This record gives sequence, C-alpha cells and structure tokens, in this order.
Amino acid sequence: MLGYSKMKTFLGIHLPYLKNSVFLIGILISIEVIKELPITLILRPFNFETFATTAYVFASQDLLEAAAVPALFLILIASLFILITSRYILRD
Repeated sequence: MLGYSKMKTFLGIHLPYLKNSVFLIGILISIEVIKELPITLILRPFNFETFATTAYVFASQDLLEAAAVPALFLILIASLFILITSRYILRD
C-alpha cells in the first residue's frame, strides 16, 4: 500500500486495468437492451416510444411498411455495436 489511499489505489491501479473491460461490457449491454422488446415494453415510461416499441406497434397493426424503418434502424445500430465489439475482441 505504501501510503496510498483507497481512492488513489483505485484510480492509479485498478481503473487502468478495468477501462477496456468496462467499455466492452457497456457495448454488450447496449446490444442486449436494443434487442430486448418485452422488457422495453414493461419498463418504458408512459408516452415514450423507442424504435423497438414503434416497430412492435406498427407490426401488430399489420403496417409492415411503417414497421420496416424502425426495424432497420435497430439492425443498423445493433450491427454497429457488434462491429465495434468484434474489432475489440479481434484486436488482441
């Protein structure tokens, strides 16, 4: 320890080792949240629409053309996160 406080030890030693892992965990959680529709429907605030809920509402009303745009945006965002994750994993 050599006179370091807990905060200085955390900031100087632990945080540099955890930086990349926390970044990867954040991306993986983002992918899971984007594709998880039932939890989005349950936990969303009133009058708050996301891409997933908009696509679900349009698809449940058989408006497949209108549901295509939010669904494509979901695919685009998720594939961007997956691309970042795969580059991170393949970097090592």
